[in-house]
Amino acid sequence: MAVKNMIVQKNMFDLFDQLQVNSDLNKTVNRGYRSVQSPINSWPNYIYDLQLDLNIISEVKNEIRTGKHPNFNILNEEQLTEYKEDLQNAKIMPIAEWPILYADNSPIPANPSSSLIDIIEVKSQNELNEWCRVTSNSFHTVDPRIWNGKDAHYRFFLARQNNQAIATAMVFCNSASSGIYHCYTEPQFRNQGIGSDLFRHCWIEALKSADLPVMAQATQKSADAWTRLGMQICGHLYLLKFTI
Repeated sequence: MAVKNMIVQKNMFDLFDQLQVNSDLNKTVNRGYRSVQSPINSWPNYIYDLQLDLNIISEVKNEIRTGKHPNFNILNEEQLTEYKEDLQNAKIMPIAEWPILYADNSPIPANPSSSLIDIIEVKSQNELNEWCRVTSNSFHTVDPRIWNGKDAHYRFFLARQNNQAIATAMVFCNSASSGIYHCYTEPQFRNQGIGSDLFRHCWIEALKSADLPVMAQATQKSADAWTRLGMQICGHLYLLKFTI
């Protein structure tokens, strides 16, 4: 599982790096960690790729306190377990946990897609604005400028019903894996299989783009649905916040 966890984390961290290339995100690289900040949006704003030790914990705490870095850290299970007491002493506390999922580069179950939705890939600025509007109804607000229409590393997908956008997802590919992110369905359209259909579509598109393992992050409820499609939970990531 450790190797799979590393692949999942690298995909997410490479995504943050790639987003910075195409937008006005502020990126900082220090010894032992990286950080990325979006001046006007909630995503992404993280300290990530931390090589934890006591000095790094102290440095991160001080630089969050002075406003140099965002107030959110992403850690894996092993890091949280090993440094739990030190993080608590620094008042850097876990506030969220989510499963990470993984599947080898093999065909997914050939279940038919729902006839209730139409799935399109975003190709225009208007479609991207629509994607960001729906996604921003979740806990993230996303800047439409993250994508210029030319970067092949990531692709955006919309699910529509009666010409209304009701669900979103994004696929990001690096050299080792394809990641599925921002799988969100509007609340009034949930529990109809729409999210699973969109996820399956993204999985198929990821395999078409590159014959690589596919990974994802999810809420526990979504993870339950996606494991029924053939994904495997290989661990958890944690979001931590410094509390003054």
